Amino acid sequence: MARESRPKALGSGQCSYKRITLIVCFVNIVIALFVLRSLYSSLYIYSNKDNGNCKIYTRSD
Repeated sequence: MARESRPKALGSGQCSYKRITLIVCFVNIVIALFVLRSLYSSLYIYSNKDNGNCKIYTRSD
């Protein structure tokens, strides 16, 4: 007795656990890259905020 868990009518469009896992991992990687990009850009903005108060030293100082 062969037991079929999925009907064959789905064909190649069926969603396996492996495919769902790959999609979830891909979405997580995209979200992580977006978060890192936004953190890096905010760090860049705030690190250059008070550069106007810095004194530039020359050789005569």
